[in-house]
Amino acid sequence: QYVRAEGEITMALQAGFNPFANTDLRMPSHLKDTVKEHSQHQRGTDPDLAPMENVAFNRMVNAWLLAAAYGAATGQKAMVGSDGVAVDKSITGVVLQNNPKSIEFLMNLAVYDTQDPYVVSDLKRMVLSTEQFVAGGMDQLLDLIITGHQDRVTNPMRGLLQKFGSR
Repeated sequence: QYVRAEGEITMALQAGFNPFANTDLRMPSHLKDTVKEHSQHQRGTDPDLAPMENVAFNRMVNAWLLAAAYGAATGQKAMVGSDGVAVDKSITGVVLQNNPKSIEFLMNLAVYDTQDPYVVSDLKRMVLSTEQFVAGGMDQLLDLIITGHQDRVTNPMRGLLQKFGSR
């Protein structure tokens, strides 16, 4: 729901609001299996994967959201689809249900990217903007997970603190 007041737009998210619910959220095809490996709920019972206590993300959507934030923070954005990085459906937006902070983050990210507050009324533009940041940030995020001598949870946190901690 949007309220307009003299040249500004205010957005109020209502309980259960999820414009992404029926939308496929995509990530770079070549990274999908690696993200699954580092996500607890998508791993299945493969005994060759790292122990559960050494998993960086609870769900794939957490990796997807952090990659979008990392891409935006570092200015890493990549074209996706037929014009750029190949992407595959990784999750559906229904996973954002009852998560208004993530929904608000995605909407604000699209506004930041496009400099257009009305982008929030265009689902396709919001998703494309986010997917471009995901494509730009996911490689670096996964690199943070495997770089270092700590476990898969500590490594990315240390890497993020080193990159952004002094700001």
